[in-house]
Amino acid sequence: MKKLTAFALVLTLVLSLAACGYRNITNSLKPALTLEIVSELAKKGDSLTWKDFENYADGGDTGSGLYILTYPINDEYQLSISGAPLDEPPMNIRLYNTKTEESIDIRYEDVDSFIAALD
Repeated sequence: MKKLTAFALVLTLVLSLAACGYRNITNSLKPALTLEIVSELAKKGDSLTWKDFENYADGGDTGSGLYILTYPINDEYQLSISGAPLDEPPMNIRLYNTKTEESIDIRYEDVDSFIAALD
């Protein structure tokens, strides 16, 4: 009986991983980006890469032909990184205000001023 229960538990876990997708499970264990983190990352300017964002939970790749990763921050902001291929610097790293639809490229524009102007 214990073997059957253990088998059922393993089978349930395997099916859950397949249904949810391994990436979604590991992504959900990562911390979310915050405006404070974005502000700190922005200080790296042109040296920002895809790797700078890999430790944060993203909303998935929404691109077709390009990689576009979207990072929800809160009800008002999200960060979007786009480009191809992943071994080259991103083409855009944009912070969006979802209410006003305004955005900046955090590598070249001041994040704190952008946020303050919209508050």
